[in-house]
Amino acid sequence: MTDGARARYLLVSPYFPPMSRIGAKRALHLCRNLPEFGWEPVVLSAPPRDGHVDPRLMDALPAGTVVSRGYAGTLRSFLHRTLRFEPLPFEEVASGEATRLRERRVFGQDVGFLTPLDQYVYDLPAAVREGVALVRRYGLRAVQVSADPWSGFLTGWFVHRRTGIPLVLDLRDPWSLAAEKMALRPAPTRAAVRWLEHAVFKRASRIVLNSENACEAYQAAYRGRIPEARFTFVRNAFDLALFAPTEGTLPRTFTLLYFGRFQRFVRPHVLLRAFRRFVDREGLAPSDARLAFAGGLRLQDRAPIAELGLEDRVDRVGYVPYQDGLGALRSAHVLCLIVPPACELQIPGKLYDYLAARRPILALSANDEVDRILAETGSGLSAPYADEESGAARLGELYGRYRRGESFELDPGAVGAYTAREQARAIAAVLDGVTA
Repeated sequence: MTDGARARYLLVSPYFPPMSRIGAKRALHLCRNLPEFGWEPVVLSAPPRDGHVDPRLMDALPAGTVVSRGYAGTLRSFLHRTLRFEPLPFEEVASGEATRLRERRVFGQDVGFLTPLDQYVYDLPAAVREGVALVRRYGLRAVQVSADPWSGFLTGWFVHRRTGIPLVLDLRDPWSLAAEKMALRPAPTRAAVRWLEHAVFKRASRIVLNSENACEAYQAAYRGRIPEARFTFVRNAFDLALFAPTEGTLPRTFTLLYFGRFQRFVRPHVLLRAFRRFVDREGLAPSDARLAFAGGLRLQDRAPIAELGLEDRVDRVGYVPYQDGLGALRSAHVLCLIVPPACELQIPGKLYDYLAARRPILALSANDEVDRILAETGSGLSAPYADEESGAARLGELYGRYRRGESFELDPGAVGAYTAREQARAIAAVLDGVTA
């Protein structure tokens, strides 16, 4: 919008504050920053139903933000009680001390990959009714769906069909092109995912990916079926105003920090092995260099620590509320990023918070886009994901800077393109384009 007036649109995001899931952050950023560029989201979200909750996040919403929790039906609640699909309790989520992946298997298959959608599909009728009502009540001009959960795409599709407003699909991660996840699905489920994705893509005015690599991959996958110009990318971002003010204090001991919990496709092994080589090569005692993990470690992630003899060199920090994350990040000399081949089309969300912290980053990476961002911003060094020797060498370079007393404070201007304000500017351009 260029005339100074604000237009309202529907933002469908089942994950939303006070949920502290990473998937809620993009929608929060848009609510905070889009009004500057002429758009005001009206949010359709789900009630928080698990332990990933931080009530303080609600304080970050601008006054007057309309948030409906109407993305909720009775069927899912009934099925959860009947099938005993209980979420992790908050205490377990916060401590990070879960002992194993919460997998439920049927005939040897992980239940989470048996269907093409997710638990929110049970809420579809209620979500569509509420979405249509919001469009009509507030005169909304477009609908944007932040996914996953992928069933949100169906909500947006049906709202689009019933109201005629343009549909924007915002993929925080790839769907059908997430190769490792697709490999876990049975063949009929893989076929259903591809069919559903194509069906909603055909009806979308714009399809937004969150990395350049993902955008190019989707353009290639849909060449001849969907115009390339319909695809674009808007990366994730950081918003310094969401963090508690802090200067951060570097410890006397050279400290590397990995922030966040490990998952099915992201494991600590390559980092641990590179760190082991680094301390052995430099001849460092536990009091000279330490590796910290903020967010907790599961039992299966602790095993390689013991195998590599690193128990006395590793520090475990429990749950860190998002607002306090910047202080934790700025209390380390080097911030570690692990980007395995499974993430070649994705950029870990923590990279942007690392950029906000302005501490040097070490990336063990199979993603050339991550490598380019680090090089262009001067914010860190990359080593090939599985090359432990190269990872140890890059660590040695950063340690050398520390020993020489070189500053570990990076230029904040170098990362200006990755702020939530610039992210909102890009999404506003998408909305301007589909409603022109």
